[in-house]
Amino acid sequence: MPADFPRLSLAALAGAVRRGVRAALNRRWAAHDRRRYEAMTDAELAVHDLDRAGVAGRIRRRYGDLALS
Repeated sequence: MPADFPRLSLAALAGAVRRGVRAALNRRWAAHDRRRYEAMTDAELAVHDLDRAGVAGRIRRRYGDLALS
């Protein structure tokens, strides 16, 4: 092995593998979300955005489930 070849500890190697796997999964889920969002109507996207902001839960608690349907 060349002297300038970097030596990785097992923990560093495991971390690199985890980061690679996590990045691959993130790309897969990003593509999945993109396809799902493209299929949503404008109204569904609006409710989704409110839900992500935590607003939908407060509206449901105050006015009931019919407020967002």
